[in-house]
Amino acid sequence: MKKTLTINISGIVFHIDEDAYETLQEYLSMIHRRFENTEEGKEIIADIEARIAELFSERLKDSKQVVCLDDVNEIITTMGDPGECDEDGEADEDAYRQEKTREWKVGRRLYRDGDSRVLGGVCAGIGAYFDIDPIIVRVIFIIALFIPGFFLVYILLWIVIPEALTTAQKLEMRGERVNISNIERSINEEFTEVKNNFRNFSKTRQYERTKESVHSVFHFIGLLITGFVKIVLGIVGVSFVLVGIFILIVMAGSFFTESSFFWPQEDFHGLTMSALLLFSDIENVRLFLVGILMVIGIPLLAIIYGGFKLLFKFDSNDKAIGVIGFVIWLVGLMITAGSVFMVGKDMRASERIYDETTLIESNSELLYVSAKPDTLSYGYTSFSEVFDFDEVKVVPYSDRNKIYITPEFNVRKSDDNQIHIILRKEARGKNKRDSYQNAQSIQYQWNQLDSLLILDRYYTFDEHSKWRAQEFKLTIELPVGKSIILDDSMNEIVWESGYINNRIWPGNLVNQAYIMLETGLEKKE
Repeated sequence: MKKTLTINISGIVFHIDEDAYETLQEYLSMIHRRFENTEEGKEIIADIEARIAELFSERLKDSKQVVCLDDVNEIITTMGDPGECDEDGEADEDAYRQEKTREWKVGRRLYRDGDSRVLGGVCAGIGAYFDIDPIIVRVIFIIALFIPGFFLVYILLWIVIPEALTTAQKLEMRGERVNISNIERSINEEFTEVKNNFRNFSKTRQYERTKESVHSVFHFIGLLITGFVKIVLGIVGVSFVLVGIFILIVMAGSFFTESSFFWPQEDFHGLTMSALLLFSDIENVRLFLVGILMVIGIPLLAIIYGGFKLLFKFDSNDKAIGVIGFVIWLVGLMITAGSVFMVGKDMRASERIYDETTLIESNSELLYVSAKPDTLSYGYTSFSEVFDFDEVKVVPYSDRNKIYITPEFNVRKSDDNQIHIILRKEARGKNKRDSYQNAQSIQYQWNQLDSLLILDRYYTFDEHSKWRAQEFKLTIELPVGKSIILDDSMNEIVWESGYINNRIWPGNLVNQAYIMLETGLEKKE
């Protein structure tokens, strides 16, 4: 029993006996050592391996699927010994002449000659097959074209006859044996022909004219690209200058006008940037705005300067200008950060206050909850200008701005048989005492009319207080067995509060009767 191996030669898989594999491996190693250091070595080795794979394929049939030692020895005899070639890689001339004298014994195969073709290489291939000049064959074909239908014969031959692509096929086309010596010689001739053609072409007038034409084309393309880049840079430069100047004019105009966007007055009548006074005092706000002006203005000036440089390409000490601009920008950034820090230190501590009230008992088992009319939303005329941002509304007065915020709302179970109103007020400040005072400054009103509870729609804080993250939440504690209904006016408050009792979707609570059970608030059937 022989051991069988699987090998891959030129992309084709074969099964081979172990002794045949060792002989073939030794033979291929000799070929690699012979050609691996030559200029055309890789192509020669690839063609030799392709020819060996072709010969193996011819010997294998349905009844024979394994390459044996006799097959390998026969192929080695056919291909020849790599050592038969001289040191320059050229086959012995005498041996080559002897091969030429018996080429008909070897046999020729008909291929299309792609290297010498005019159209499809049919005439060149036929000339190589019969060992005659292809010009003679072409003349015969041209004369035969006058015979009706002969052109279709040429097309048919073009389709049927395969093209000689590999070195082995080209040797077979000329009737030469496909062995190592001839493969090496054929590839060397092809390389030599290509080198000579290129060398001779580089010395011709046609090459010089082509070179000059290519140079002219690339020179023209370079001019087009340069012109296009100049136009683009010009447009960018003009855009930088115009945009930078426009923004600076807007900033400067806002800075120095009475209704200053960047320099609010204490008696300012508009809303705009004076809303910053809700966060800090006038001096710190002005300091903040000066810093912002520097942080924004320096990059704008840099953009304008860069635009002028692109347009006029003047010489200047860019390094010194850049250092000065960066220092000024850095100072502005420090001023801005410092003013923000001044506000931040006033919000270091937090305090929370609870205020609980028990409602007066009524004869009704149902509590109605309603909100006061919304005089700040669109459609009401109590205020001429209102800044509306979600649940926060800022209302301008003659000498100040006032914030109105939608409160949070919740309903939960009472621990006794009474209805309780719990107000939770929370705020921040520089210390506990300041935080407590800020929480106390929160203003909110509610009224009870028998079984009707009327709530303010917004909470606010007094005119002397700054914004310090004030928060307000109203909670109704409902005893077990008591029912509650929220009318349409509570819709916005409920939606801003999120899920009621942590499980009831706000959209299901308004205009629905809910009863308090031991397990919590449930929809009343």
